[in-house]
Amino acid sequence: MGIRLEMLMREEYRIKGKSSSCLARRIDQLARESGQTAEDIFAKIADGNHYIYYSQTVIKQPAMLTLPREVFIRLVKKVALIVDACDEETANQTFNALLRLFDVANWDGKIEYSWRATGGTSMISVHLLFLGQKPLAADFFIDEIDEDEKGPSEIRRKPVKNKDERKHEEIQLLSPKEIYDRLGQAVLGQDEAKKSVAVILYQHMKSCELRKQGKGIKKTNALLIGPTGCGKSLLARTLADVCSLPFLKIDATNIVQRGYRGGMHVEQIADLLAEQANHQKKQAEQAVIFIDEIDKLAYRSDNAGELGTQGVQQDLLTLIDGGTIYCEEDHEEYQRTTFNYGNVLFLFGGAFSGLDKEGFVTHKDLAHYGFIPEFANRLGNIIKLDPIDDDLVRTLVSCEVAGYSDYLPMTSAEANVYTEIIKAGIVFNKSHLEMGGRCVGQAVRRFFEERIFEGGKNEKNK
Repeated sequence: MGIRLEMLMREEYRIKGKSSSCLARRIDQLARESGQTAEDIFAKIADGNHYIYYSQTVIKQPAMLTLPREVFIRLVKKVALIVDACDEETANQTFNALLRLFDVANWDGKIEYSWRATGGTSMISVHLLFLGQKPLAADFFIDEIDEDEKGPSEIRRKPVKNKDERKHEEIQLLSPKEIYDRLGQAVLGQDEAKKSVAVILYQHMKSCELRKQGKGIKKTNALLIGPTGCGKSLLARTLADVCSLPFLKIDATNIVQRGYRGGMHVEQIADLLAEQANHQKKQAEQAVIFIDEIDKLAYRSDNAGELGTQGVQQDLLTLIDGGTIYCEEDHEEYQRTTFNYGNVLFLFGGAFSGLDKEGFVTHKDLAHYGFIPEFANRLGNIIKLDPIDDDLVRTLVSCEVAGYSDYLPMTSAEANVYTEIIKAGIVFNKSHLEMGGRCVGQAVRRFFEERIFEGGKNEKNK
């Protein structure tokens, strides 16, 4: 089913991006429901454009929708959005999220939108087709003239690698000190945590090299414990950036046990990694995965979903052990491929209320907290992050205030005064103890909102 249409997509419309088999099946469904042929429906969607980039993703809420980084938006003439959601309101919210993204991109093309009810699942499946008259992304094949040939020129097609693909190929082994120094350029404070993760990343990269030589080296993983807003996600993301590794962040609460519906299964992580690595499997298998809110998977006697949470812990064991799993392309039966997690670095994060106040946390403490022993012992190095203190609040506020100088002219003396006022308000309200660094941007924005409003109005009247 859909094979004829898929051939048409590849040959006549030069479709690129995610495997088109999923899209072909979806359009076949539309054809059966409408009484038209799938080819006619796709021709109507294409609307005379012969370059198409297809992106398919599953999201939990409309606000999580993003545009593929590899697509050249300025070359896109039309976008076709197909949403599979539980109700029309959710589908419409997804459409509005897409409109906002294209407003940001300064785009003036055409958008077509349709949706289909999926039943009980709360997850949203989004099919995005970017259409144009020229190649829309760097993984399209570009025609080149072979000038060495006499007579009629021969056209050769060769793939062009985009910036991210080249970046992921240039994986470099840095010393722990170099990693620490680079982390310090993006992450403020947390010196001990930065030292620990620098050593872990070095060990991980060194292990990857040794495995290529056939030496069996045990995998290294790590658990980051700290209150909300202390920088766990930023530290994990920066760690991947330091060595140019693909990075994937997952909320543990989105993962459900095999056999359960309404969430993501661990097999789908390979699909998400492939997207982050621009569908370069070799790079995807050397990624950094950060699973946040891992403490929410702990067993609790008053937790109605304890079977599901313990089941998720069991499902994750193979991945964090570095095993090979079988996954289905676009979740289609009988089209299976393998994905190896042997060189994937797993970082876990969570607030771990109660444990965060203890001086030293052991794997035995994690087992008492509610993790099965097999899972607790595989979480690897346990690293505690400090709550942000008053000095760090001031530094963060100062950085945010500096960013507002483009909207509101200010001297360095005025910037210092603004910084002290905002910092005093945050410390007085103890916002940083509840929200961590996340409270800073909100406080600075509130402080400057009225000033920018009045300044913009005066500027217009000049």
